Formats: sequence, structure tokens, C-alpha cells
Amino acid sequence: MKNLLLFFLFIIGNFANAQFINGNITDDNGNPISSVSVLVKNQSTQLIEKFTTTKLNGQFQLDLSEVNDTIYLEVYKLGYEKEYQSIIKSDLKLENQINFVLLKSNVQLKEVLIKSTKPFTIKDDTVNYNVNHYKSDLDKSIEDVLKKMPGITVEDNGTIKYKNKPIEKLLLDGDDLFGYQYTNGSKNISPDIIDQVQAIDNFEENPLLKNIKHTDQVALNLKLKKGMADVSFSFDLAGGIEDRIQVKGNELTVSNAIKNFTTISYNNTGLNDTPFDYFSRNSDVAQSKIQENLGANLVSEKTFNSDVGSQRANNNKYWYGNTNTIFKISKATTIRLNFTALKDRIQYESSNLTNYLFDENELNFSELNEVIKRPTLYDLNVKLTWKNKTKSMIENDFVYRYNYTTIDNLYESNYRNNFQSRLYSKNNYIRNHFLYTEKINNKQSLQLHSQFSINEKPQEFTLSPGVDLLGLNQHITNTNQFSAFDKYFTSVGFNFYGRNSLGKYELNAIQSLVNNKLSSQIFQENTIFENEYFNNMKYDIINSAIEGKYTFVLGKLTWINSLKFKNYWIKNKQDHLYHLVFNPNVNLIYRFDPQNSLSFNYTADEKLPQDNNFYENYILVNHRTLRNNTDTFKFQKFQKFSLDFSNQSAYHQFTWRINSNYYINQNNLFTDIVIENDLTKVSTFILNTKNETFDASTSLEKYYYPLRSNFRLRLGYNWMNYQNRVNNSDLRTNINQSYNVNFFVKSSFNFPVNFENNLTYLKNQNFTEGFNQRFKFSSLSNSAKVLIKPSKSLFFNITWDYFKPNLDSKSEYHFLDTYMFFKPKKDNYTLYIKGANLLNNKTFEMKNISDYYNNFSSYSLNQRYILLGINFGL
Repeated sequence: MKNLLLFFLFIIGNFANAQFINGNITDDNGNPISSVSVLVKNQSTQLIEKFTTTKLNGQFQLDLSEVNDTIYLEVYKLGYEKEYQSIIKSDLKLENQINFVLLKSNVQLKEVLIKSTKPFTIKDDTVNYNVNHYKSDLDKSIEDVLKKMPGITVEDNGTIKYKNKPIEKLLLDGDDLFGYQYTNGSKNISPDIIDQVQAIDNFEENPLLKNIKHTDQVALNLKLKKGMADVSFSFDLAGGIEDRIQVKGNELTVSNAIKNFTTISYNNTGLNDTPFDYFSRNSDVAQSKIQENLGANLVSEKTFNSDVGSQRANNNKYWYGNTNTIFKISKATTIRLNFTALKDRIQYESSNLTNYLFDENELNFSELNEVIKRPTLYDLNVKLTWKNKTKSMIENDFVYRYNYTTIDNLYESNYRNNFQSRLYSKNNYIRNHFLYTEKINNKQSLQLHSQFSINEKPQEFTLSPGVDLLGLNQHITNTNQFSAFDKYFTSVGFNFYGRNSLGKYELNAIQSLVNNKLSSQIFQENTIFENEYFNNMKYDIINSAIEGKYTFVLGKLTWINSLKFKNYWIKNKQDHLYHLVFNPNVNLIYRFDPQNSLSFNYTADEKLPQDNNFYENYILVNHRTLRNNTDTFKFQKFQKFSLDFSNQSAYHQFTWRINSNYYINQNNLFTDIVIENDLTKVSTFILNTKNETFDASTSLEKYYYPLRSNFRLRLGYNWMNYQNRVNNSDLRTNINQSYNVNFFVKSSFNFPVNFENNLTYLKNQNFTEGFNQRFKFSSLSNSAKVLIKPSKSLFFNITWDYFKPNLDSKSEYHFLDTYMFFKPKKDNYTLYIKGANLLNNKTFEMKNISDYYNNFSSYSLNQRYILLGINFGL
């Protein structure tokens, strides 16, 4: 009896230690599927550790007590698509049930089984997007395809975001070929050579920091199709009526010793395949990463804004060349070389009518403007990387950028006789960044780094006839504004990373020195203006910063704490300033399961205003605006609260994100604006008052299998209050609100006709507290595409774009574009016809608002053109 009792307790003990998961497998109609193979695989070796099949009711059960903590669950049955899921055993609870929905595979005649590829799959921290699922025959670059992938967005300047975070790198088959200017790749690589886009969470490029440093960075990897030749070429040549020419050649080399991508192009059709946007206000991605090293443009360069897209309004003529090469000198040493050259000519015409309304006064200004802008750019990046197996690594990154731009403007106005202006700007930038990494042991690493940069920005601005700055009612032949801003940046520091049983920690310290020199002067009628029209200032900023950071992982909760101390010492001619800044940051991330997460972030910081807010005397920043600053060396205080929710399920082909941010700004920059007949004076100053901003957005994306269609809905709201003075008024509190709605649908039918539709609604309103006047407008646009592909050799597309730029106005615009190609089955060339703006719209009108004006503008468009082209590749 005693032995029987012991045996019974042994059985009970084993059962108690067992850990089971239950599951249910159905088809897309909810019907249970029997005899489905359910495999438990080792996450790293992919060896099968457990196996079972589903019962008649579609249910299964598995004992996980003898397998590793992290497993890979795979289910499949002939005639259905395979599904899988990564599982962390320690996160499972007794009530856990893992359910799968299997989709049937498509079967063609002749007994050939065609498996329907899924839009994307998830493995560990990587989402693998199937490019063929999102690509259409209209997509000319991989950037066009990225815009359609759930969770990925591409901003106007080419910045790519994944899960609302800017990506750190764009890799090509795992190599960082494009460096700090990755848009050279995204805008020029053909999607035809890319098999998958891999979106990587928790990305860490440095192998000596993996599993030691906590990272929340994201990156994309473009995975080439198998069987790609060592060297491949593609060439595109098109020409047509209205003297339009489009030429582009790409080359890709892939081998063990070298990897290279080179593109050369000429274009005068309005298309911009470069990372550099001299037409609109968008800065390139690289500039946003080195912004703290760059000086200010004291005189503003002319930029444009087009609601119908840059290509319809950008009357350009550019030459562009870019080459990106990685040389693998040895197993330990690689050199990456990136070089870009660009020369463009942009021509633009616009008319503007601005109604200023403040207090009981009203002013109306009208302008006709013809612009010719000629930018030239040379950009070089050389990076040397040396690795000593798994112990140490040296990286040296050198950047040189030289850019000069000439802008000619011809004006007709109602406030001054016809006049013209010319602006010549030069930008010379050099930077060298050195980084040494030493892996102390499996739990600790140390980095030493240094950086030095020089940025010189001289500008010369001329008005002819000039503007009467002194108000003497005299004719002024010329007004000349000379200005220059030089910035020298030097820094040294270290980063120490480690991990222990509680989590991952790091200690960062940096010492930086910034030397700034700003000068400006105005010449008028051979007379040099001094006093309030002359600037000559030097100031140095020394910043000693130390930061401690700790990351805890408590089950499903990740808790990231950091605190940075920044000690500033600022010296100029008049005085010295010392200021200590506490910069705390708290980030909480709770992962309900691999698909659902909720995050909260809080940060507080203090920063100096931008460099163009430091000069005290007037600078003529454009054809009718003088600008200066008061109370410049004061710190602005910022607080930010954000709450984000994310649901991304590859198995249900569904993505849902909610983002919300609340900003509090203290010690804000305000503007005092005085508008006169032919001149506007703007002074910025700092007051210890508060501005607030709140924004919220949500995005839902779903591939609905029964309709073979992708759906995407994006909603956004922004609320902001800010203060200013206009024409000697008291301090005004202004409220700005904006709303946006975007709905996109794209079909993926298996028959020759498909469609895409993109609908956007925008609303903006601005008002001042205590005033009855309210400035507002709303707009609507819709882009509808029909894609017809009767065979693999023939494709036809027609696009109809509709714009209602102001719903309160009767103006509306229709655009018709078409594209058709023919590709012989056994040849590697494609013949195509492209037609743009077939209805030949010559101008486009739009409305802009502020808290004290309405602006109605009209600008010229690229007129109708038709291209005949050929594209071939080897």
C-alpha cells in the first residue's frame, strides 16, 4: 500500500511539473480542420522537439515541460498555407490557448500546386514583408513599395519610419551600403530585384554590443532575390513632346570582395529620384542626423509648396550621379565609399494675395514672382571599419559636403515698383567621427569616441531696386546684404555598457565645444549701415554631459530609466553664463503578447534656441522682411508625455496603432511682427510663459483575404496654442487645430483588372482669443488608379487625381495620367508610354492661413507631356 501511494504521488508530481498548451485550428470560415501537423521546433536549431496532430474538432494539446523556454510552433496541412508563431514558455499561463486560422492555397490546372504567398510573416524581432505582394507595375523604386507596407511610412523628405520610429539603417543583404544617406538606395533601387523587406526591431549594428546594450532602434534590410548575378545593369531612356527627356542607369555588383550600387540620371519631367529636395522645404535625411553640427542660414532660401505633389509643379533640369561601394579588404577590414554629385535648374512662377487682419486694420499685398534656382552639390562619405574578431572594433567616418545655390527672383507687386533679387549661398561642411569599441567580457563593453566638424555658410543677397530701410522716401538703387555663419564643433566622450541579473545599464559622458562666429552687414547706395543693421558676434558653448541609464525587464514589462546632467558654459563678448540642466527620461513598455504592446514615455529637457535666434541687430532675410532677436541666451524648457498602443498580427494580416503626444514648452520664443507697406519687421524674444501642443493619430491596416484587398485608414488631430504680438498689439494667445483623414484601398485580384484609391481630407482652423475673426479652410483630394494587366507582357494604367484645395471655393482640379508598357516574354527589355497632366492644367490655386492673415496663392504646373521610353537590364 505504501509503494502504491508513492507511485501515485510520483505521477501527480510529474503532472504538476508538466506545462501544456492547448490550441484550436480552423479555416477562414471558422470550420475546424483535422489532421493538421503541429510541430514544436527549437528556436535556434529548428530541430523538431514535439509533434502532434489536431483532432476532428480541430483541437490539439502539447506538453512543453521538456523543451526550451523559447520555442517555434509550426502548423501545416497539404492544401493550406503554413503558419508559425514564436512562444516564450515562461509567459504562458494555464488558460493559454494558441489558435490558428489556415488559409487555403490556390491550385492551378495541370496538377501544379501554387502556394499563395503571405503579405508578411514574423520571426523573433523581424517582420518579413513579401515585396511581390505589395508591388505593382507602377512602382519604379523600392520606396514606392515601402509606402504601401503596414507599419512603414515614408515622409516627404525620404525619411523612412517603422512603427513610427525613424529607421537607423537601410541595409542591402545585411550590409550598410548607403551609410548616412540611405535614400540614395530607397529612391533608386528597383523593387524587381528585391525579394523581401525585413523590418528589424531592437536593432544593434555593432556586434560587440549585442545582448549587452539595450536598444529600441529599428532598421530595414533589403533582401535580394536568389540567383542575382554578380553584376547587373538596368537602363531607362525616354523622350517625348514638349522637349522632355528622362535618362537613368543603375548598376549593382555583389561579390565576396565588393558590393556596389551606382545610379546616374538626367531628368526634366519634374521627377526627383535624388535624396535632395531643393524644390520644397524638405531637408535630406543626412542633414537631419547632423543638424547640431550645422550653422544657420541667415537669409532664407526660396522654397515652394505644392498640394498636388512636387512632380506636377517642379519644372526641373537635373544631372545626378551617386555611387556606393563596400570594399572588403580582409576579414577584419572594410572600407565604404559614398559619393554624390548633383546639378539642377528649377523654374517656378507664382502669384500671391495676402490679406492681413489685426485689430481693426487691414492690409492687402499682391505679388507675381518668377524664380530660377540653380543648386550644385558634391557629397563624399568614407568609412573605415576594422574588427579584431570578437574583441575590439575601430570605426572612422569622414564626411565632406560642398553645396552652392544661386536663386534669381523677379517680382511684380502692388506695394513696390517691379524689382528683382539674387541670393548666392554656399555651404561647406567637413566632419570626422572616430569610434573605438572594446568588449571587456560577455557582459560589459566600452566605447571611446571623438568628433570634429567645420561648417561655413556665407551668403550674399541683393535687391534691385532696393528697399528704403530708413523710411526717407528715397529711391534706392540697390540693397546688398552680406552674411556669414561659421560653426566649429568638437567633442570627446565614452560609453560604458553592461548587463546583470536585473537588466542592462549604461553610463555615457561627453565633453563638447562649439565655436560660433556670425557676421552681417547691409550696403545701400554705397553706404554701409551700422548700429542696428550690423552684426559681428562670437560665442562659445561648452557642454559637459553625463548620463546614466538602466533598463529592467520584469516579465512582460520593460522599464527604461535615464537621467542626464548637462552643464553649459556660454561665453560671448558681453557676459558669461553657466547653466545646469536635468534631463530625465522614463519609458514603460508593456507587451501583452508578441502582437500587442502599450508604451508610455515622459521626458523633460532644456535647450538653447536655434542659432538664427542669437543675433541682436537686423538682417534682411528676404525681399521684404527684416529680422532680429532680443534676450537670446535663455534656455527653453520642454516636457513631453506620450502614450502609444500597437497591435500587429501577421497571422490575421492586421495592424493597428494609436499614438498620442502632449508637449509643454516653457520660456518660449515669441514674435513681435510689424507689417508696413513695403517692409515687415520681425523680432523674436523669450517670455516665461507656457505653450501647449497635443496630437493624436491612429492607423489601421488590414488585408482582407475574401476580397483579396488591402485597406488602410489613418486619422490625425493636432491642437496647439501659441502667443505673439502683431503691429504693437498686446500679447495674443492663438489656437490652431488641424484634422486629417486618409483612406487607402488596393486590390490584389487574380484576374487582369485591379484598382487603388487614396482619399485624403484635411481641415485647418486658427483663431485668436478675444477676437471674433477665425481663419479656416478644408481641402479634399482623391487619387484613383485602374491597373489592367491582360497578360504578363502587357500592362496599362490610368490615374485620375481630383483636388478641391478649398471646400469653400468653387475651384477644383482634375488630372489624368497614363502609363502603358509591353515586355516580350523572352527578352529583357520593356517598351513604355507615359503621359502626364493630359488635361493640361497650367496653374493650381491654394489657401494658407495664420492667426492674422489669409493667403491665396497660384503657382505654375508642369504642362502636359507624353514620353516614349525603353527600359532594359542585364
